[in-house]
Amino acid sequence: MKKFLISMIIVFMFSMNIVHADMGPKPSVDVEFRDIDEPFYATLLGNGEGYGPWHTVEEAEGKDEEEKAAVNAFMNVGYADYNYWGFITKIDKDNSHLHWSYYAPDDFILAIYIPSTGKVIRTEPMSRDAFEQYYICSVSGNSLEIKDNNNIPLRLLMVLLRVIITVAVELLIGFLFGFRSGKQIKLIVITNLITQFIVNFVFWFLDYGGGLLTALIIYVPLEIIIFIIEGLIYRKRLDPSRLKTWIYSLLANGITTYIGIFAGALLK
Repeated sequence: MKKFLISMIIVFMFSMNIVHADMGPKPSVDVEFRDIDEPFYATLLGNGEGYGPWHTVEEAEGKDEEEKAAVNAFMNVGYADYNYWGFITKIDKDNSHLHWSYYAPDDFILAIYIPSTGKVIRTEPMSRDAFEQYYICSVSGNSLEIKDNNNIPLRLLMVLLRVIITVAVELLIGFLFGFRSGKQIKLIVITNLITQFIVNFVFWFLDYGGGLLTALIIYVPLEIIIFIIEGLIYRKRLDPSRLKTWIYSLLANGITTYIGIFAGALLK
């Protein structure tokens, strides 16, 4: 158990380095606008002078006069240290999403500009909690009603579903290996409920905070650790044939690892 905990800490520390590495997917924010009555422009005003390739815009530019007016309005919102960083999206019935997919700011204000009135409407400062942050927003008079749409309860339910699928698959493979007694079935179920809950919760945690790529990078070595732990348990308590239990553990974990990777990508 001590070796397992040390391994988990190493994996967690390694994952934090990957999250901050300048490779793979970058933090994103997606805002879905509902009940769009007329076209408008939307942006996120970042806290500070910039992040990644983005920086505070000093001169208003746009592909046409309407967009240039929107940029100028965002540049002059003048709220604390929140600035326009150059990302702008026109929202209408054909495009209802503001999707900032590359180095989205951690702290920001959602702001919209309505060309027909020349009015800017903004939210209070917000922070991005997830690597991929989702919101739903509605324009209500002179305010924006925004709510989180990351659906954490559903994500945790998916963790439970992956655990159940994994246990079912390992039981099926165990049945093919001849592990059919009540004692053997109980051991497989209990062992996998513990190990797979740990590995799938870690997968969800890394996916939520660092993105799918980070989760997948950590998922495979973590499954190798789980394979070794399960192999040692099965060798001692499942069957006197050591080779048989190791082959079972390797095959069962290999198949469920593949299923876990596929399910993780599919459920995104």
